[in-house]
This record gives sequence, structure tokens and C-alpha cells, in this order.
Amino acid sequence: MKEAVCKAIGARGRAVPRFPEISLGVSSSSSSSNGGGGGETSRAPVLTFFGQTGADIVALGVRRHHVSVSHDGDLAIANVILES
Repeated sequence: MKEAVCKAIGARGRAVPRFPEISLGVSSSSSSSNGGGGGETSRAPVLTFFGQTGADIVALGVRRHHVSVSHDGDLAIANVILES
């Protein structure tokens, strides 16, 4: 996932992200769908940027980001999109 962040940032400028300044967490939100009474919990992956990497993200004009993570056995893949 951190490599995907580096590639996304590298595609936008000369900033050099630092791996310890990038964190992957999950958001937890409840929503009810189809007008039903029961709520479903969604746990979407969320990126957090700290330190110089966080400052670089702001300087690059990034306003939103999206991350998708998947795995199967020992293999994992991540996609990161930065929006300005």
C-alpha cells in the first residue's frame, strides 16, 4: 500500500514520501440500505499522512484520496488515487 502511495505522489511531482509517515486504517460507519430498519457496518480503508509527507500532500493540492486493498494468501495489491 505504501508503494502505491509513493507511485501516486511521484506521478504528481517531486515529493518523496517517507514510509513511516503513511498509515493505513479503517473507517467504521453505519448505514441503512433499501429503507430497511437494520444498519450495515462498512469498514473502508483510510490513509493518514504525517510529517513531511503530510505537508507534501497538501503542497501538491491533494484534496481527497482513495485506497483499495485486496489480498489472497501471501499476495496483496493496493491502488491509491489522489484527487486535487
